[in-house]
Amino acid sequence: MPNSQNWLEGASADQAQAEGQGGAVVASAKTKAQLPANWRQLLGQGWELNQQGMPSRQAGRVVVVAQGQMLLVAGHDFSDATHHWLFTPGGGIEAGESPAQAAARELAEETGIMVAPDRLSLLGYRQALFEFRALTCLANETFYYLHLDHKPQLNQERWTTNERSLLDGLNWYSPHKLRQLSQAGLAIYPPELVNHAAKLVTGWDDTLLKFT
Repeated sequence: MPNSQNWLEGASADQAQAEGQGGAVVASAKTKAQLPANWRQLLGQGWELNQQGMPSRQAGRVVVVAQGQMLLVAGHDFSDATHHWLFTPGGGIEAGESPAQAAARELAEETGIMVAPDRLSLLGYRQALFEFRALTCLANETFYYLHLDHKPQLNQERWTTNERSLLDGLNWYSPHKLRQLSQAGLAIYPPELVNHAAKLVTGWDDTLLKFT
């Protein structure tokens, strides 16, 4: 079983921006020999088997900052409830959506924060292997940045049944708190958020970040 430090591994394959808004990362992935019969139920909607037989999806995510803090979701491994991490709001891209549209929709569904897709600024890309205890899957993720003047009221009422089984809550974190949690062994994804948090919460200069 992977520990909290290596649940996600960034693929080192060359990244290619897809055409259109937001783009995507395209690369190959290692094959998972066997999948549990209920893998679709475990992962939720939006995952399909790639050519290597591994569940994969395209996703849009949002780094939300307000009043010197960053909004993150707490979650755990569906096959190991003792394995916890923090990560950005977001999720899979549905048919007909751009990455930015998917990111805005997922942000509203997971946090209650509603913004137009054009308010999201492209922040970076990553390709990552999600190594749960029961299975491994691949995500090509496009990240966006959203700076808010004030912290809005958060709402979890639109969480799906699958999300309620995997997600533990929402909270705002200062850069100092994120570093403390990381040093204490809590996994934070993408890992680069810990080092970039201080810059992101005070104002981002539009430089694309490299995430793993």
